[in-house]
Amino acid sequence: MVIKSILTKFGYLVHLAKNGHEALQALQDNDYALVLMDCMMPRMNGYEATAVIRDPASAVRNHAIPVIALTANAFSEDREKCRLAGMDDYLSKPLDVDDLYAVLEKWVTVDTQFGSRLPADNAAAPGPRECAGPVPDVPCPNASARAEVFDRAQFVRRNLGDLELSRAVAALFVRGIPEYLAEIRTTMTAGDTRALGESAHRLKGAAANLSLLQLYETARAIEKSAAAGGMAQSEQLLPELVLRFDQAKDVLKGFGTA
Repeated sequence: MVIKSILTKFGYLVHLAKNGHEALQALQDNDYALVLMDCMMPRMNGYEATAVIRDPASAVRNHAIPVIALTANAFSEDREKCRLAGMDDYLSKPLDVDDLYAVLEKWVTVDTQFGSRLPADNAAAPGPRECAGPVPDVPCPNASARAEVFDRAQFVRRNLGDLELSRAVAALFVRGIPEYLAEIRTTMTAGDTRALGESAHRLKGAAANLSLLQLYETARAIEKSAAAGGMAQSEQLLPELVLRFDQAKDVLKGFGTA
């Protein structure tokens, strides 16, 4: 919702896909200028979908279309994984508007075969670069170790000051909290560290995008524990996760999502 709103304000036409299968179908049916590919989608993830796009035998219309990775990780090994999967560039969550705009200017041109377009002449240009939020091991200069529950100003700023959009996104997240929690509990009960890590990764990205800094840190800790095979340690973090969700619900309802 956020990215679509921002791109629309820049003058772009945007189609959304819920998973890799929907993305591939869209690329078979339509001509596009660029793909923003979430790496951790359900059913078919971004790496798998990109491999199909690059396969000359697949039915997508443009096998060379620029594919830009979207991921909640910002480490060099993640960038390399995206490159090896056939992606052309990389954006980390929480998404910085200036970075998004720079990627569009780099990869979207008016002289390609596939109907690419630049932003409309009256589209708003990004303002001065601001700190985008909690990125792994690269904290904002103005973010102290206290890790606030919710940075409202940062969240609204990330949505280009659109308060209505910000509230809609926050409400969507609040409605999804039971699903996030149930998924993490299910993977813990099953002892599936891989699935747990993926669930925690998705939650980490969502929390970062909403500037829910404490929830982000807890989700990140669970993801790291799962990656190290530490199911017991992850389970010990479950009460903290429940607390973080409760805090998130309280502050977001106060933000106007009730």
